[in-house]
Amino acid sequence: MAGIAFESVSYAYPGRKNNALSGVDLVVPESSIFALLGPNGAGKTTLLRVLCGRLAGYTGQLHIPMPWLNSQGILDARSYGVLIENPGVYGRLTVLEYLEFFGKFYAIPDLKQRIKILAERVKLSELHRKMSALSLGTRQKVQIVRALLHKPPLVLLDEPASNLDPIARDEVWNLVREYNQQYGCTFIICSHVLTDLEQHCTHLGFLRNSELIANGTLDAIRAQYPMQSKVTIRLGSLGNTGLTSHELEYDCADPAKENPRRIQQLVEQGADVIEVNVARQGLSDLYRRLVQGDFV
Repeated sequence: MAGIAFESVSYAYPGRKNNALSGVDLVVPESSIFALLGPNGAGKTTLLRVLCGRLAGYTGQLHIPMPWLNSQGILDARSYGVLIENPGVYGRLTVLEYLEFFGKFYAIPDLKQRIKILAERVKLSELHRKMSALSLGTRQKVQIVRALLHKPPLVLLDEPASNLDPIARDEVWNLVREYNQQYGCTFIICSHVLTDLEQHCTHLGFLRNSELIANGTLDAIRAQYPMQSKVTIRLGSLGNTGLTSHELEYDCADPAKENPRRIQQLVEQGADVIEVNVARQGLSDLYRRLVQGDFV
């Protein structure tokens, strides 16, 4: 699938000995919701800055879909929306004035109506309040709206749920999914809220110490770095098994292969198997093991 590809991309900030990125080979499929993961200082923000054309002097190749490029061959500012690190807040402007100011860069038809629609989607009601008077969570909603105003094909979000309450966080993620499904918008999202990423993202990339250590779907990465799953078998009649509990628990790397054998043994010994539950280790488990170097 076409999309963004980094090929052996390296970058070092001027005056620093160590690379911020080292030989990164990363593919972001078009129309994916891509999670960029890694500890602080791993190189995530640097990677996004390279993508946006904000850092010159990197080595390697960066491939971007042709319709997203400007005449200089770099990512066109009109092709993406962005929320990276600390966005500027023009405190004297109202929310509406702030969004109109940025919206006019994109020649958006019926800009006020567009702002109204997006504001309603994230429950942003304070359009006439000064930016300086907003809570951190409300400011975050404003920045989400700003990033999506011009319906860009690519959106880069750094901690999009930062400072949001659980309901507001759900509203933002619902909007991300809606744009992805309805418009084919590609999202690259950096976040440490792993439960959100596991639930909503289609692809993932793990950075550690400036290097990419895994890239693909969650299932593909799990297959590459298998982990133990906890299996619980609930039993009715214990028959001649000699068990003292009505539950049998064990850990295994391949439940699909191991469970039938175990169940057959239990049934042959007269046990009545009621239920089998498999608790696979999630993204949080995988993240910790990858970034701590347990696999590689």
